[in-house]
Formats: sequence, C-alpha cells, structure tokens
Amino acid sequence: MGLRATATRWAHDRWQRVTVAGVALAAAMLALFVLLFFMVIPAVVERLVIKQSELVEGSEVMERWKNPKFKMQFKVFVFSVRNPDEVLNGARPIVKETGPYVWDKVMKHEVTAAGNGTVTFKRKVLYFFNEKDSCPTCILGNRVWVPNIIYQKFVEVASKPAMRAAATTLLAQTPFLELENITNVESYLNQDLISQVGDLLFRGYKDPFLENFCDVPFVNVICQTVFALPERIGLFYGFNNSYVDGEYTVKDGTMNISLNYRSTKYRNLLRERGDLVSFEGMDRLRKSWWSNEEARVLKGNEGSLFHPFVKRDETLWTFSNQLCRALPLVYEKDTEVLGIPTYRFRVTPTAFDYDDNPGYCHATDKVFYPQQNGSERHCYPHGIMQVAKCRPNEPPAVLSMPNFHLAPEEVRQSVEGLNATDEERDSIIVDVEPTLGMPVRAHRAMQINIEFWAGKDILLPAYHTKQRSTLIPIVIVHDDAEIDDETLNKVKLELIMGQRVAAGACYLLLLTALALLAATGLFALYKVRRVSCAVDEATFTLLKVRPPILTRRWSRTETRPSTRSDPPNQLPISKLGILLLNLKDGVTI
Repeated sequence: MGLRATATRWAHDRWQRVTVAGVALAAAMLALFVLLFFMVIPAVVERLVIKQSELVEGSEVMERWKNPKFKMQFKVFVFSVRNPDEVLNGARPIVKETGPYVWDKVMKHEVTAAGNGTVTFKRKVLYFFNEKDSCPTCILGNRVWVPNIIYQKFVEVASKPAMRAAATTLLAQTPFLELENITNVESYLNQDLISQVGDLLFRGYKDPFLENFCDVPFVNVICQTVFALPERIGLFYGFNNSYVDGEYTVKDGTMNISLNYRSTKYRNLLRERGDLVSFEGMDRLRKSWWSNEEARVLKGNEGSLFHPFVKRDETLWTFSNQLCRALPLVYEKDTEVLGIPTYRFRVTPTAFDYDDNPGYCHATDKVFYPQQNGSERHCYPHGIMQVAKCRPNEPPAVLSMPNFHLAPEEVRQSVEGLNATDEERDSIIVDVEPTLGMPVRAHRAMQINIEFWAGKDILLPAYHTKQRSTLIPIVIVHDDAEIDDETLNKVKLELIMGQRVAAGACYLLLLTALALLAATGLFALYKVRRVSCAVDEATFTLLKVRPPILTRRWSRTETRPSTRSDPPNQLPISKLGILLLNLKDGVTI
C-alpha cells in the first residue's frame, strides 16, 4: 500500500512539474521574442544602416550617390495658342497640348570639398532626346504659337513712368511668336543630341527684334542692365550638360561614435544627414528673393537624399532650386514600389498658399485676376509662384502646378483647353524606403506660364486697351525618377530580405511559444479533469456500496453497539474517513 501511494504521488507531482516547465519555457521564448524583435534586431539594423549611410569617400553609398543609375526621364508637354489674334482683342486664350517630348536624364554629383561633417558638390545633368518614348507626333520640328517673352519684358519696362519711351518699341514687335524647333529634322537626328535640342526648350532662340535692337551701340548695355535679357531665349537654355543647379553643401551623416545611439543628441544628428548647410555659399536665402525671414530660411535637403529611418508623422523638406525655396512633403499613405515597401510623401496644398506663407508673396502692380484686388500687396492667387526675382537671367516666367492644380477656379477658367486636374499626375510625390531614406520613385510636375499683361497706361499699340491680362501656359514638365534594377536587387537582397528573414524567425519563435503555452495549458487541464473525475467516482462508490461487516464474538460483559445507528449501505464515519484519507494519499481501492 505504501509503495503504491508513493508511485501515485510521484506521478501526480510529475505532470505538475511538466506543466510548470512548459509555462516557464514558453515565457522565456516570449521574452526572447520581445528582446529580439523590439531591441536587438532594430539596434543591429540601425547600426549597419548608419555605418553604410555616411557620405564619405570610399563608401558604397557615396559611389552610388555620385553616379546614380536611377531611371530618369524629363517629359515635356507643349502648349500652342490657337487664337492669338482673338486674344489681342480680349478673348480668352485657347491652347492645345501636345506631348510628351521625352528626354532621358543622366545625373552626376561632383564633389568639390569634403570633411568636418559636410560634403560640398555641384550637380551636372545631361539630357538625351528619346524619340521612342515620345508621342508619335512629337517631332522636334513642330511649330507652336507662344507668347513673345521679350515683348512682355518691354511691356513691363514701358509701364514704368520713367521708361514710357520704351513703348515705341512695341510697335516693331509682335505679342506672339511662331516657333519651330529646327528646320531640318533629319539633320537634327544625325547630330549630337546633347547640343541639339528644341529652340523653345534647350537650345534657345534669338528674338528677331532683340537681335537687331541690342546690337546698336550703347543699347546693348541697356539690354544687359535694365532689361536683364539673356543671350538666347529658351525655357531650359543652359540647363544641358551644365552646373545650373548651383553649389550645395550638405551634412554627410558621420556620427560621433562616443555618443549613445539611444541618446537624443545621437538621434538628432542622425536625422540631419543630407540636410543643407549652404546653397551657393549662403546659409540663408537673399533678401531680394523673399520678403520675410521665415521664407529665407534654408532648410531640408536638395532632393536626392533623405535621412534614414523616416517616420510617417514627420514633414520632409526639400529645397527646389527652380522655385528658390523649400517645399514641405507630408506622409500620405504606405505604398509598394517594385516590391519595396515605401512611404508616400506629397507636397502640401498649403505650400503655395500666401495666407500661410506671406513671405513668398511679391508686391506687384500687375493684376491678372479679381482675387488679387483683395490683397493689399496684390499677391498672386494661391498656387501661383513668381520666381523672376531669384532667377533674373532667365525668361520671366510664373510657375504653377500642371493645369493650375491647387489654384482658384477663376485661374483655371481664364484659359481654355486645359485638362482636368489629377492628384497623382499634377503634383510632387516621392516614395521613400523608410529604413534607408532612399527615394525609390519620384514625380515632380510643374507648369511654366508666361505673364500676358496688358501693361499700365500703355496706349500703343491699340490692342493693349482691349486685351485681358492673364497667365498663358507654355509647357508642363514631368520630372520622373525610378530606382534602377541593380540598386533595386541590392536593396531587396540585403535589406528587405534580411528584415523579412529576421522578422520571420522572430514570428516563428512567437508562434512556437504560443503553441507550447497552449499545449501546456491543454495538458494541465486534461490532468486536472482526470483527477477530479477519479475523486468523484471513488466518492460515489464509497457512498453507495457497503463493504462486508466484520463479525466479532462479544463477551457477556461488553455492551454490543446498536446497528440501528448505522444506515443501510453506509460505512461508519471512521471507516469512511480512513478510506478517503487513503484515496487522498493515492491508494487505489
């Protein structure tokens, strides 16, 4: 009886020990999962990314950044004015869009200085016309009617009281020009694509009036100073194979290894990689460009490199040399580009709102729309950007989103023939891989417009008293970039696959822990229910079945106990207690 009780008690303790061990092992696995998933793996990835993200000579990221292999295309949609004569008599311009004319882009970053935590560089861009990707009717010899940029420059000068005499030159000019990019398409295709581009776009053209007017002695000085006229007129004249973007100095991302990587200072330094230190030697933009200090702050990066570990709740600032200012990009949604998870950031609609950004408003006496009368300084309507003051040696142009996206309805209604606006097509978007801070796909859309202004107190030519002042679009530009196959495969293999394998191992550990915990719980429940059923069955048997009563011979002097106190089929209390105690000790009856 004792050996049997001991064996039963040992078996009972064994399943309890198994249960405790299972729960302890599952808890240890869960703790290991939390440690790996939330601390160890992120810390390892962070240290590797930081080390590989520094813009220092000899590093892999520096070589990729200096000679990016991204697929880049420059797409141009050209507008031609269909009713130039009617426009001079007060009609709304009617435009027709053709395109895209496509150029492949090759970009290089040439480092001029490096050290002390910064890199100074210039960006060179080469454009190659891509006839295959251009529209079937996009021949570089196509003729287009566009506003005469030089004519509008003379209108602007003649509207000043001290320069009224310049109005006489308007009689010898025409407000519109018919341009054809080249006279012989066949000869163009057989020549160097770098130097031969459309007159309106890259190669430029010489204005027929200006060519004779500015050749007069002493007048050429006026052309260069008062009129600030370029040598040739072209929207992108001088852009090809040049350093037109200027010189940038950015932070190279090198870190002080003595800092704790979890410290606030370390985190702040990490988020500054790629941030602008200076542009063209300036740490603040010129006062002549914008009207208040906030607008002149140089912030953000130059657009080709973001800091690693980008978050959804932050605002990315990128400096645009064409706009002479920084643009805020805010998170829109999670996306996936060619199998790489990315965050999509889009320029904020309020970026071109002068109520929120009064420093970007230039005081002007040119009124094109009734809305300008509501502004004390006659600010342009929202969504219209005047950049002539920061780009004085280029054709006077006004920038906007394509099809006047983000501009008031009165601006859109001022021109016929525009397409309906589209959020994806007519905006500035960048899809960023958040861990590396690498732009995977970028789309920058912009529309170039010419101020068609009737002038102020100009009586001759006579049509100036009839024409309406408006903005006439000339071209829409889509500047697109997408990660190349080599970089794509490298990011997928070394980053995405590594992260997924590590995450998969952690999740496998989590599932194993949960499965072990569930199995241990089921095992313990099974054992508890089994013991409970055994106790209930034994108790029921003891209460219902009466064992044989032992006989005894009583002496005459002893008083025989009465059996009436013992109910039938029930053991005496003392015996029942003994049996239950034996059952408790593990004795099987």
